Amino acid sequence: MDSQPVPFVPPAPKPRTAPPSTLEMIRIVYRNPLELWGEPTYNEPWISVTGVGGPLVIANDPGLIRHVLVDNAKNYKMATVRQKILRPILRDGLLTAEGEVWRRSRKAMAPVFTPRHIFGFAEPMLKRTLEFVTRYEQGGTSDIAHDMTLLTFDILAETLFSGEISGEPGSFAKEIDRLFETMGRVDPLDLLRAPDWLPRLTRIRGRKTMAYFRKIVTDTVQMREARLRRAPDTVPQDFLTLLLKAEGPGGLTRAEVEDNIITFIGAGHETTARALGWTLYCLAEAPWEREKIEHEIDAVLAREPDPTKWLDAMPRWRVSPTRRNGSTPCRSPAPPSTRRSGSIRRRRRSTANRSSPKPGTASTYRDVPRCW
Repeated sequence: MDSQPVPFVPPAPKPRTAPPSTLEMIRIVYRNPLELWGEPTYNEPWISVTGVGGPLVIANDPGLIRHVLVDNAKNYKMATVRQKILRPILRDGLLTAEGEVWRRSRKAMAPVFTPRHIFGFAEPMLKRTLEFVTRYEQGGTSDIAHDMTLLTFDILAETLFSGEISGEPGSFAKEIDRLFETMGRVDPLDLLRAPDWLPRLTRIRGRKTMAYFRKIVTDTVQMREARLRRAPDTVPQDFLTLLLKAEGPGGLTRAEVEDNIITFIGAGHETTARALGWTLYCLAEAPWEREKIEHEIDAVLAREPDPTKWLDAMPRWRVSPTRRNGSTPCRSPAPPSTRRSGSIRRRRRSTANRSSPKPGTASTYRDVPRCW
């Protein structure tokens, strides 16, 4: 009789069953914010909490997320604590800009992310990936998290900057890790909403690394400007060129151009590289699952050569983030995106009497506390 392999359960913080104290919260958030989330965070469509960071609503339901980020976005601003953490790194990049600055940046970058333009990324991504995997042909042991950072750098450089980006990949991977370990951490003073003029230990430690990335951006912009002056007809119409063309009266400032470059360099690695590294780690620890996935991929590649059609050709699996029968909830590699409302309404409800909002239209969420 064939025996089933024991399911691989990757290491993860155990969801809390009780809220932490203020001091405990500060310690947890600095060390590993994932340890702060409790069971309801993974099981409920939305929860409302109050802590040292102020009143907060955590939205999990797709309909509610759309209500906050799309349908009723004007009612919400970036959360104060989130801005205190990210703005020292990204300044007026797309992830942290608000109001008119955000609208200018969004308009300038829209042409890069049209479906036609995105499909054009597929072949360069495939080419870079095939070149990258040749390093594994001889076997051996590799640091897959480090490798995925290098691969992400290669693809980002090729697709958004047409291969014309300053910096050496090895040094880049080392510095991006240091950036997340210093300025990417939640400083206790930010959590307490201390004035910005008070020095943060995390930012002091990260100054050298931040200067490294700012120099990469400055050098990359200068390289492209020199080419625009020398041979404008040969310049690729990529992300960098479109940003530079948007610079000027009524458009982006030079600082905003550089802030958006930093944003895409940092955000791409924090999500894509980390997700790839974690996925490959999990598959390496569960070879029986890896074999199934490899079989599915091989079947698709055998009948569909166009990489833009691979996703639609893959088998579709529905994954629910809700725990059922002891299954592990999904965890995103990206941090939660929080918003605060211009008018705060607090509503106290017991767990027994609270009715979760039903997924659907935005009107479903009229009774959700607007206390982001």
